[in-house]
Amino acid sequence: MRKIILLAVLVMSSRLLFAQVEKGNLLIGGKIGFSSESNSEDDDYKLSRFVFKPNVGYFFMNKLAAGIRGSIESGKYYDDSYSDVLIGPFVRYYLLAAAMKTNILIDACYKFGSEKDGTSDSYGKNQFAISAGPAFFISRCFAIEMLLQYSTLKYSDFSDKYNKIAFVIGFQLFLAAKKEAAIKTAQ
Repeated sequence: MRKIILLAVLVMSSRLLFAQVEKGNLLIGGKIGFSSESNSEDDDYKLSRFVFKPNVGYFFMNKLAAGIRGSIESGKYYDDSYSDVLIGPFVRYYLLAAAMKTNILIDACYKFGSEKDGTSDSYGKNQFAISAGPAFFISRCFAIEMLLQYSTLKYSDFSDKYNKIAFVIGFQLFLAAKKEAAIKTAQ
């Protein structure tokens, strides 16, 4: 009896995981990273940082998702440390047919939050980013993304802007939000 129940639960959950970029599905994923840098002219300068950027979205129509993205970063430079937390909306669009194993996406987001440094000072900041690149679907419910990203960051109390171009690797999990969507996708 336990084996039958376990099999039934596995079948039901596999139908929920059999989803991709269709209307009504959920998008859960993000990016994670670590970097370290130094300066050849300044032996004391060292910067290391850890970044985690989770996101949750919903497909409002086929190939178009929108949702909330966060960013948690902590780092250390010289003998000081900092941490920041940002959150905001994102929108993304997949350019190719929904059933493609490789798809091209465009993603834009605006995040706001604050940074706290080792002296307990806190600074407001906001960031806009736009990304594009391929998503490789390892299965119908899991993709690895390789994106080229341009971002601009501004602190509330300062006039400078920091512009950055980066190569970003992320992952996404696609879940059918409704039972009907899972059944339709499985057919």
